[in-house]
Amino acid sequence: MATPVDQEFLSGINTRRKTNYQNINEYLTKNGTYKKGSDAYNRRLSAVKDFRSKNKRQQTVLSGGLIEESKKIYGSLADLYNIPELKTIFEDAFVNQWTADELIRQIDNTDWAKTRTEAQERFDVLQTTNPTQAAAEVDANLTVVRRVLATKGISVTDDQARVIAEKGTRSGWSGNQWDEYSASEAIALSSAAPAQGGATQPVSAVTATDLRKIAKDFGVPVSDTVLNDWVNQISTNRKTADQFGEYARSSAQTLYPSITERLKTSTFEEIVSPYKQLYAQVLETPEDNIDLTNPQYSNLFTGSDPSKPRMMTSTEWVSYLRKRPEWQNTQNAVREYSSAADTLNKIFGGMR
Repeated sequence: MATPVDQEFLSGINTRRKTNYQNINEYLTKNGTYKKGSDAYNRRLSAVKDFRSKNKRQQTVLSGGLIEESKKIYGSLADLYNIPELKTIFEDAFVNQWTADELIRQIDNTDWAKTRTEAQERFDVLQTTNPTQAAAEVDANLTVVRRVLATKGISVTDDQARVIAEKGTRSGWSGNQWDEYSASEAIALSSAAPAQGGATQPVSAVTATDLRKIAKDFGVPVSDTVLNDWVNQISTNRKTADQFGEYARSSAQTLYPSITERLKTSTFEEIVSPYKQLYAQVLETPEDNIDLTNPQYSNLFTGSDPSKPRMMTSTEWVSYLRKRPEWQNTQNAVREYSSAADTLNKIFGGMR
Protein backbone atom coordinates (compact mmCIF):
# COMPACT_ATOMS: atom_id res chain seq x y z
CA MET A 1 0.00 0.00 0.00
CA ALA A 2 1.35 3.43 -0.99
CA THR A 3 2.44 5.74 1.82
CA PRO A 4 0.69 9.13 2.19
CA VAL A 5 3.76 10.80 0.65
CA ASP A 6 3.72 8.44 -2.36
CA GLN A 7 -0.04 8.89 -2.70
CA GLU A 8 0.50 12.66 -2.81
CA PHE A 9 3.19 12.20 -5.48
CA LEU A 10 0.98 9.93 -7.60
CA SER A 11 -1.97 12.30 -7.24
CA GLY A 12 0.10 15.13 -8.66
CA ILE A 13 1.42 12.97 -11.51
CA ASN A 14 -2.04 11.65 -12.40
CA THR A 15 -3.52 15.15 -12.40
CA ARG A 16 -0.80 16.65 -14.60
CA ARG A 17 -0.47 13.75 -17.03
CA LYS A 18 -4.08 12.53 -16.97
CA THR A 19 -2.90 9.04 -15.97
CA ASN A 20 -4.20 6.59 -13.35
CA TYR A 21 -1.17 5.07 -11.62
CA GLN A 22 -2.28 3.18 -8.51
CA ASN A 23 1.15 2.64 -6.98
CA ILE A 24 4.76 3.75 -7.37
CA ASN A 25 5.78 0.61 -9.29
CA GLU A 26 3.15 1.30 -11.96
CA TYR A 27 4.58 4.81 -12.32
CA LEU A 28 8.22 3.64 -12.41
CA THR A 29 7.56 0.98 -15.07
CA LYS A 30 4.84 2.98 -16.86
CA ASN A 31 2.53 0.00 -16.33
CA GLY A 32 5.18 -2.49 -17.47
CA THR A 33 6.55 -0.47 -20.41
CA TYR A 34 9.89 0.46 -18.75
CA LYS A 35 12.25 -2.18 -17.41
CA LYS A 36 13.85 -1.78 -14.00
CA GLY A 37 17.30 -0.22 -14.43
CA SER A 38 16.52 1.43 -17.77
CA ASP A 39 17.24 5.15 -18.26
CA ALA A 40 13.52 5.98 -18.30
CA TYR A 41 12.92 3.91 -15.14
CA ASN A 42 15.87 5.57 -13.37
CA ARG A 43 14.67 9.08 -14.30
CA ARG A 44 11.30 8.34 -12.75
CA LEU A 45 12.93 6.78 -9.71
CA SER A 46 15.00 9.96 -9.26
CA ALA A 47 11.80 12.07 -9.40
CA VAL A 48 10.22 9.91 -6.69
CA LYS A 49 13.30 10.14 -4.46
CA ASP A 50 13.45 13.94 -4.92
CA PHE A 51 9.78 14.26 -3.93
CA ARG A 52 10.22 12.05 -0.87
CA SER A 53 13.35 13.98 0.15
CA LYS A 54 11.60 17.35 -0.31
CA ASN A 55 8.66 16.16 1.76
CA LYS A 56 11.05 15.06 4.51
CA ARG A 57 12.68 18.51 4.49
CA GLN A 58 9.24 20.14 4.72
CA GLN A 59 8.48 18.01 7.77
CA THR A 60 11.78 19.14 9.30
CA VAL A 61 10.68 22.76 8.86
CA LEU A 62 7.31 22.06 10.48
CA SER A 63 8.94 20.22 13.38
CA GLY A 64 11.21 23.16 14.20
CA GLY A 65 14.42 21.35 13.36
CA LEU A 66 15.37 23.54 10.43
CA ILE A 67 18.23 25.49 12.01
CA GLU A 68 20.38 22.50 12.96
CA GLU A 69 19.82 20.76 9.62
CA SER A 70 20.29 24.01 7.72
CA LYS A 71 23.66 24.60 9.41
CA LYS A 72 24.92 21.39 7.79
CA ILE A 73 24.29 23.04 4.41
CA TYR A 74 24.86 26.75 4.99
CA GLY A 75 27.11 26.85 8.06
CA SER A 76 26.88 30.01 10.19
CA LEU A 77 24.74 31.68 7.51
CA ALA A 78 21.86 29.60 8.89
CA ASP A 79 21.89 31.72 12.06
CA LEU A 80 20.17 34.49 10.10
CA TYR A 81 17.04 32.33 10.21
CA ASN A 82 16.38 33.96 13.59
CA ILE A 83 15.74 37.30 11.87
CA PRO A 84 11.91 37.26 11.48
CA GLU A 85 11.87 38.79 7.98
CA LEU A 86 14.18 36.06 6.64
CA LYS A 87 12.48 32.95 8.04
CA THR A 88 10.47 32.23 4.87
CA ILE A 89 13.56 32.67 2.69
CA PHE A 90 15.48 30.10 4.74
CA GLU A 91 12.57 27.66 4.72
CA ASP A 92 12.36 27.88 0.92
CA ALA A 93 16.14 27.51 0.66
CA PHE A 94 16.18 24.38 2.83
CA VAL A 95 13.17 22.71 1.23
CA ASN A 96 14.36 23.42 -2.32
CA GLN A 97 18.06 22.80 -1.56
CA TRP A 98 19.39 26.15 -2.74
CA THR A 99 23.13 26.66 -2.75
CA ALA A 100 24.62 29.19 -0.32
CA ASP A 101 25.19 31.62 -3.20
CA GLU A 102 21.54 31.39 -4.28
CA LEU A 103 20.40 31.92 -0.69
CA ILE A 104 22.54 35.06 -0.39
CA ARG A 105 21.13 36.40 -3.68
CA GLN A 106 17.59 35.84 -2.43
CA ILE A 107 18.33 37.58 0.89
CA ASP A 108 19.78 40.57 -0.98
CA ASN A 109 16.47 40.91 -2.84
CA THR A 110 14.31 41.07 0.30
CA ASP A 111 12.79 44.27 1.66
CA TRP A 112 14.74 43.57 4.84
CA ALA A 113 18.00 44.03 2.94
CA LYS A 114 16.78 46.88 0.75
CA THR A 115 15.11 49.13 3.33
CA ARG A 116 17.73 49.06 6.07
CA THR A 117 20.83 51.15 6.36
CA GLU A 118 24.13 49.32 6.30
CA ALA A 119 24.53 49.92 10.04
CA GLN A 120 21.07 48.55 10.88
CA GLU A 121 21.57 45.45 8.76
CA ARG A 122 25.01 44.85 10.24
CA PHE A 123 23.73 45.07 13.82
CA ASP A 124 20.67 42.87 13.11
CA VAL A 125 23.01 40.21 11.71
CA LEU A 126 25.48 40.60 14.57
CA GLN A 127 22.77 40.18 17.20
CA THR A 128 21.83 36.91 15.54
CA THR A 129 25.25 35.48 14.69
CA ASN A 130 27.31 36.84 17.59
CA PRO A 131 25.08 38.20 20.37
CA THR A 132 28.05 38.44 22.75
CA GLN A 133 29.87 40.89 20.48
CA ALA A 134 26.64 42.83 19.85
CA ALA A 135 26.13 43.20 23.60
CA ALA A 136 29.75 44.32 24.01
CA GLU A 137 29.27 47.08 21.43
CA VAL A 138 26.12 48.27 23.21
CA ASP A 139 28.00 48.25 26.54
CA ALA A 140 30.77 50.38 25.05
CA ASN A 141 28.26 52.91 23.72
CA LEU A 142 26.39 52.84 27.03
CA THR A 143 29.40 54.63 28.52
CA VAL A 144 29.10 57.28 25.80
CA VAL A 145 25.39 57.79 26.52
CA ARG A 146 25.97 58.21 30.25
CA ARG A 147 28.77 60.73 29.66
CA VAL A 148 26.66 62.77 27.21
CA LEU A 149 23.61 62.85 29.47
CA ALA A 150 25.71 63.71 32.52
CA THR A 151 27.18 66.77 30.78
CA LYS A 152 23.68 67.91 29.84
CA GLY A 153 22.27 67.34 33.33
CA ILE A 154 19.73 64.74 32.10
CA SER A 155 18.91 61.80 34.33
CA VAL A 156 17.57 58.45 33.10
CA THR A 157 17.39 54.96 34.54
CA ASP A 158 19.97 52.30 33.66
CA ASP A 159 17.39 50.52 31.51
CA GLN A 160 16.57 53.73 29.62
CA ALA A 161 20.27 54.43 29.04
CA ARG A 162 20.68 50.93 27.60
CA VAL A 163 17.69 51.45 25.29
CA ILE A 164 19.37 54.59 23.94
CA ALA A 165 22.74 52.84 23.58
CA GLU A 166 21.20 49.94 21.67
CA LYS A 167 19.26 52.24 19.35
CA GLY A 168 22.38 54.28 18.62
CA THR A 169 24.50 51.19 18.05
CA ARG A 170 21.97 49.70 15.65
CA SER A 171 21.53 53.00 13.80
CA GLY A 172 25.25 53.58 13.51
CA TRP A 173 25.34 56.94 15.31
CA SER A 174 28.71 58.65 15.20
CA GLY A 175 30.34 61.81 16.49
CA ASN A 176 27.85 64.60 17.20
CA GLN A 177 24.92 62.27 16.62
CA TRP A 178 25.53 60.67 20.02
CA ASP A 179 25.34 64.12 21.65
CA GLU A 180 22.22 65.21 19.79
CA TYR A 181 20.24 61.99 19.63
CA SER A 182 21.06 60.71 23.12
CA ALA A 183 19.60 63.87 24.62
CA SER A 184 16.41 63.79 22.53
CA GLU A 185 15.89 60.06 23.20
CA ALA A 186 16.43 60.63 26.93
CA ILE A 187 13.83 63.40 26.97
CA ALA A 188 11.36 61.09 25.25
CA LEU A 189 12.04 58.31 27.77
CA SER A 190 12.16 60.42 30.93
CA SER A 191 9.22 60.50 33.28
CA ALA A 192 8.50 61.94 36.71
CA ALA A 193 9.67 59.57 39.45
CA PRO A 194 8.54 59.64 43.11
CA ALA A 195 11.21 61.03 45.42
CA GLN A 196 11.59 60.46 49.16
CA GLY A 197 8.54 61.43 51.21
CA GLY A 198 6.24 60.98 48.22
CA ALA A 199 7.34 64.23 46.55
CA THR A 200 7.66 64.32 42.79
CA GLN A 201 11.15 64.53 41.31
CA PRO A 202 11.05 67.02 38.42
CA VAL A 203 12.42 65.84 35.09
CA SER A 204 15.07 67.84 33.27
CA ALA A 205 13.89 71.14 31.83
CA VAL A 206 12.18 70.68 28.47
CA THR A 207 11.76 73.37 25.84
CA ALA A 208 9.48 73.66 22.83
CA THR A 209 12.57 73.05 20.68
CA ASP A 210 13.18 69.74 22.44
CA LEU A 211 9.62 68.61 21.87
CA ARG A 212 9.64 69.82 18.26
CA LYS A 213 12.66 67.57 17.68
CA ILE A 214 10.75 64.58 19.04
CA ALA A 215 7.74 65.41 16.86
CA LYS A 216 10.03 65.73 13.83
CA ASP A 217 11.58 62.35 14.58
CA PHE A 218 8.09 60.87 14.31
CA GLY A 219 7.12 62.89 11.22
CA VAL A 220 4.30 64.65 13.07
CA PRO A 221 3.37 68.33 12.51
CA VAL A 222 2.74 70.14 15.81
CA SER A 223 1.70 73.79 16.27
CA ASP A 224 3.53 76.19 18.56
CA THR A 225 0.39 76.42 20.69
CA VAL A 226 0.35 72.67 21.29
CA LEU A 227 4.09 72.57 22.00
CA ASN A 228 3.92 75.42 24.51
CA ASP A 229 1.00 73.74 26.26
CA TRP A 230 3.01 70.54 26.61
CA VAL A 231 6.07 72.42 27.88
CA ASN A 232 3.90 74.11 30.52
CA GLN A 233 2.33 70.84 31.66
CA ILE A 234 5.68 69.05 31.77
CA SER A 235 7.34 71.84 33.74
CA THR A 236 4.56 71.64 36.33
CA ASN A 237 4.73 67.82 36.50
CA ARG A 238 1.23 67.33 35.12
CA LYS A 239 2.63 65.46 32.13
CA THR A 240 6.00 64.06 31.11
CA ALA A 241 8.28 64.17 28.08
CA ASP A 242 7.77 60.43 27.85
CA GLN A 243 4.04 60.99 27.42
CA PHE A 244 4.73 63.51 24.66
CA GLY A 245 6.88 60.89 22.92
CA GLU A 246 3.99 58.43 23.08
CA TYR A 247 1.62 61.13 21.82
CA ALA A 248 3.94 61.73 18.85
CA ARG A 249 4.27 57.98 18.19
CA SER A 250 0.50 57.46 18.32
CA SER A 251 -0.07 60.42 15.97
CA ALA A 252 2.48 58.98 13.54
CA GLN A 253 0.74 55.60 13.57
CA THR A 254 -2.49 57.35 12.57
CA LEU A 255 -0.79 59.39 9.84
CA TYR A 256 1.15 56.48 8.37
CA PRO A 257 -0.95 53.29 8.70
CA SER A 258 1.36 51.31 6.41
CA ILE A 259 4.19 51.49 8.98
CA THR A 260 2.14 51.28 12.18
CA GLU A 261 3.87 48.11 13.37
CA ARG A 262 7.37 49.43 12.66
CA LEU A 263 6.57 52.64 14.54
CA LYS A 264 6.15 50.59 17.71
CA THR A 265 9.92 50.16 17.91
CA SER A 266 11.37 52.78 15.54
CA THR A 267 10.88 56.46 14.79
CA PHE A 268 9.59 57.79 11.49
CA GLU A 269 13.04 59.21 10.69
CA GLU A 270 14.72 55.84 11.26
CA ILE A 271 12.23 54.13 8.95
CA VAL A 272 12.50 56.64 6.10
CA SER A 273 16.28 57.15 6.37
CA PRO A 274 17.09 54.64 3.56
CA TYR A 275 14.49 56.33 1.34
CA LYS A 276 16.04 59.74 2.02
CA GLN A 277 19.41 58.38 0.99
CA LEU A 278 17.96 57.10 -2.29
CA TYR A 279 16.20 60.45 -2.85
CA ALA A 280 19.48 62.30 -2.35
CA GLN A 281 21.28 60.02 -4.79
CA VAL A 282 18.62 60.02 -7.52
CA LEU A 283 17.56 63.68 -7.38
CA GLU A 284 20.98 64.97 -6.29
CA THR A 285 19.59 66.86 -3.30
CA PRO A 286 21.26 67.31 0.11
CA GLU A 287 19.70 64.79 2.49
CA ASP A 288 19.09 67.49 5.12
CA ASN A 289 16.75 69.29 2.69
CA ILE A 290 14.47 66.29 2.19
CA ASP A 291 11.12 66.27 4.01
CA LEU A 292 9.21 63.05 3.34
CA THR A 293 6.28 64.23 5.47
CA ASN A 294 5.34 66.51 2.55
CA PRO A 295 1.98 65.31 1.09
CA GLN A 296 3.53 65.18 -2.38
CA TYR A 297 5.41 62.06 -1.26
CA SER A 298 2.34 60.30 0.17
CA ASN A 299 2.71 57.55 -2.45
CA LEU A 300 5.75 56.33 -0.55
CA PHE A 301 3.45 55.19 2.25
CA THR A 302 0.49 53.97 0.20
CA GLY A 303 2.11 52.10 -2.67
CA SER A 304 -0.09 51.82 -5.73
CA ASP A 305 -3.33 51.17 -3.84
CA PRO A 306 -4.32 53.71 -1.11
CA SER A 307 -7.12 51.37 0.04
CA LYS A 308 -4.45 48.82 1.00
CA PRO A 309 -1.55 51.04 2.06
CA ARG A 310 1.96 49.65 2.10
CA MET A 311 5.37 51.24 1.95
CA MET A 312 7.05 51.24 -1.45
CA THR A 313 10.01 48.96 -1.98
CA SER A 314 13.31 50.68 -2.72
CA THR A 315 12.96 49.72 -6.40
CA GLU A 316 9.51 51.28 -6.62
CA TRP A 317 10.74 54.40 -4.85
CA VAL A 318 13.64 54.92 -7.27
CA SER A 319 11.30 54.40 -10.23
CA TYR A 320 8.86 56.95 -8.75
CA LEU A 321 11.62 59.52 -8.22
CA ARG A 322 12.90 59.15 -11.77
CA LYS A 323 9.44 60.02 -13.05
CA ARG A 324 9.35 63.30 -11.14
CA PRO A 325 10.03 66.52 -13.11
CA GLU A 326 13.04 67.35 -10.92
CA TRP A 327 14.90 64.32 -12.22
CA GLN A 328 15.08 65.86 -15.71
CA ASN A 329 17.42 68.54 -14.33
CA THR A 330 19.88 66.19 -12.64
CA GLN A 331 23.30 65.18 -13.86
CA ASN A 332 22.05 61.58 -13.70
CA ALA A 333 19.40 62.38 -16.30
CA VAL A 334 21.82 64.33 -18.49
CA ARG A 335 24.27 61.42 -18.51
CA GLU A 336 21.52 58.90 -19.24
CA TYR A 337 20.08 60.93 -22.12
CA SER A 338 23.57 61.55 -23.51
CA SER A 339 24.30 57.85 -23.39
CA ALA A 340 21.02 57.09 -25.14
CA ALA A 341 21.74 59.72 -27.81
CA ASP A 342 25.20 58.26 -28.43
CA THR A 343 23.71 54.80 -28.81
CA LEU A 344 21.08 56.00 -31.29
CA ASN A 345 23.73 57.88 -33.24
CA LYS A 346 25.84 54.76 -33.50
CA ILE A 347 22.85 52.72 -34.64
CA PHE A 348 21.31 55.17 -37.13
CA GLY A 349 24.22 57.48 -37.85
CA GLY A 350 26.08 54.79 -39.68
CA MET A 351 23.12 53.72 -41.82
CA ARG A 352 22.97 55.23 -45.33
